[in-house]
Amino acid sequence: MTESNWLLELAIEAAPRAMDTVRAALEQSSEVLEFQLRTVPELSGLLIVAYTERQIAAAVFHLRSAVADGYRLGNVQVACRATPAGSAEASFAHKSQSGGSGEFAEVKLRLDPGGRGSGIQFFNDESRGNIRAEWIRSVEKGIRQAAENYDLLGMPMTDCSVHLVDGKYHDLDSSARAFELAGAGAFREAALRAGEKLLEPIVKVAVAAPAHWLDATVSELERRDATIDEVSRGSTCVIVANARMADMLGFDAALRSKTGGSAAAAMVLHTYEEVSGGGGPDDSQSMAAALRARPALR
Repeated sequence: MTESNWLLELAIEAAPRAMDTVRAALEQSSEVLEFQLRTVPELSGLLIVAYTERQIAAAVFHLRSAVADGYRLGNVQVACRATPAGSAEASFAHKSQSGGSGEFAEVKLRLDPGGRGSGIQFFNDESRGNIRAEWIRSVEKGIRQAAENYDLLGMPMTDCSVHLVDGKYHDLDSSARAFELAGAGAFREAALRAGEKLLEPIVKVAVAAPAHWLDATVSELERRDATIDEVSRGSTCVIVANARMADMLGFDAALRSKTGGSAAAAMVLHTYEEVSGGGGPDDSQSMAAALRARPALR
């Protein structure tokens, strides 16, 4: 799983006394169980990000086996992405002074919505030499880092184009790091001005089931508003469908229950679509709303 292609998230709030123990237990098992762990310092918590519900369930089982108390879990959440709702320009100046030397960099950019699946596209439109050539890559690096961790919980912003319009530097105080920070700051300011739309994952689902369980399998998919694309019939039938990930939560367990454990399913990310009204992910932010509303652990 790459850093930005996870489909599901689970928030963990840990008491200060238990935070290091909880983090160590999860870090120890993350590579084997194929999930990633993100720190959320603003919320005194951790975030498990994974591709499947089984990965999250395995992580939780390991955590509960290793650490008895001092933490609580949120609900499994569908991992949304953000994309700009419109276009916006922003400037950001990074300034720091400590002793004799300082840091300075200023970046102006324009943020535009992009086509679905386009990711982050960076264009250098600064042609007056107000930013030295060797610092352009630093500006882009800062932009991409800010886009990858767009909100407090690390929800990425994607499908947008970023145009570097202008900037300023100082002969003594400017550096690659300063322009990286200025690029990140300008991106965050532009994203705030542009507003956002939420994108939810659409998955392609393949189910293999014995022929006598075909109707039950199709019925479960249709109950979840999946669109059936293909049905291959035989002693073992294969059903291929597209569905919102939000509608597929709990599908594996339901499928096993309905088919006596004889059917198997696999899901892969197909695309992202704008979250529409009338039922989206249960919480537009990554952390479960119920977890955020609870008083802090002691």
